[in-house]
Amino acid sequence: MITRRGALGFAAALGAGVAFDHAALGLGRTPLKGSLEMALPFALRSLDPHDPTDPVAALFGGAVFDTLVTQDKRGFFPVLAEALPEREAGATMLRLRPGLRTAKGKWLDAKDVIASLKRARARGAGPLLDPIGDPTPHPKDTRAVFFPKAPSSMAVLTALVSPLCAIVPRDFNPREPDGTGAFSASLAAGVLTLARNESAAMGPSFLDSLIVREAPSLRESLRGFEVGRGDVCWLGTGLFGGRANVESFDLGAVAHVALVASASAGPLARPGALQKLVAELPRQALSHLGLGSLAAGSSNASYDGAPIELWVEPSPYLQEIAEAIADVLSQKDHEVTIKNGSRDEVAQKRTQGGGLSLSLIRPIANAAGGLAWLEEPSRAAALLKAGKGASPREATKGLRVAVVGELRVAGGKTGDLKLLASERGGWDLAKSFMKKRV
Repeated sequence: MITRRGALGFAAALGAGVAFDHAALGLGRTPLKGSLEMALPFALRSLDPHDPTDPVAALFGGAVFDTLVTQDKRGFFPVLAEALPEREAGATMLRLRPGLRTAKGKWLDAKDVIASLKRARARGAGPLLDPIGDPTPHPKDTRAVFFPKAPSSMAVLTALVSPLCAIVPRDFNPREPDGTGAFSASLAAGVLTLARNESAAMGPSFLDSLIVREAPSLRESLRGFEVGRGDVCWLGTGLFGGRANVESFDLGAVAHVALVASASAGPLARPGALQKLVAELPRQALSHLGLGSLAAGSSNASYDGAPIELWVEPSPYLQEIAEAIADVLSQKDHEVTIKNGSRDEVAQKRTQGGGLSLSLIRPIANAAGGLAWLEEPSRAAALLKAGKGASPREATKGLRVAVVGELRVAGGKTGDLKLLASERGGWDLAKSFMKKRV
């Protein structure tokens, strides 16, 4: 089996211009067989790598989509790119590997790179891509693009390693996701099916398939696992009784859960006011939701302003968090009322005035950048430009945003399932596998 070190060596060879047969383009994974099932309390309706507020992308995007380049502790290396970007005639040039196609068989060229980055910029990657400008096609090479405004190759690398800059076909539809990752993806009736992608750019997954079903609540996802349904249990085990051969896991955070006050939210719209209120929420009110480290809070936490709406998309996990917050803060004549809307509707309420909103936010270069983007994309750009590395909760002191907690990839799993961690946090489903059952 090719190791990760071997994969890096192969990538370096590509960067040096060594020719390889297309069939040998897999970079480090050998199928081992095995299928998984799990039920998670998330709405499974779309999968959009360019949307920083998409919970499904935060959890599964890395298994389905690839970026042009990536980074680990040893530095940068190419993924979909043939080599790391180079300076040429005062611009930065980058070329795709030959023979790239998506799980659905679509061949990729420079037009797909340009369309992907344009789409990414429009959704959440603007603070990352603005410093390097828009790519333009090479006049003689259908696999190459130029970044004529990029100040350096390093600036291009820094932007393009973000999962928000994943490359997808130019006609991409998040309800019918398609990418070059280790798995193909399909969505239907609250079920996400990931199947081994034999044409994956970095090599196919170890696993044959992964079926993710939408659970109506956190309790139901726990209950199903403990009566023997599924291989992974979200956030915990033991609520309803024991199940043999179960192990706990915690692979870290992939996003933050944040509360945002619109500009019309009265006193809560003052910078830092919302984070101060959230810090007073009693720990026991949120501890069952697996949000990571929480402040002790106060038994006297309450909201004393005018009645206010709390908007959230109808995804079971986010809904439960919103309900826990509203239950603590509401009191007579100062009610916090939950309202459901689509993700686009919640974003509109957040920016155009609609009380409070609850969203998940992935990092935009860093966690602080994502939190600033929730309030106003231009704030995120300013924060990144200044190079500030404030902790998430510290960053909110100047924002109308509060960190409620983390979205952590944690819970219980069957003992024969080996979940591998991603260097970015969360799981690396492409390299995870089922141990041989004796």
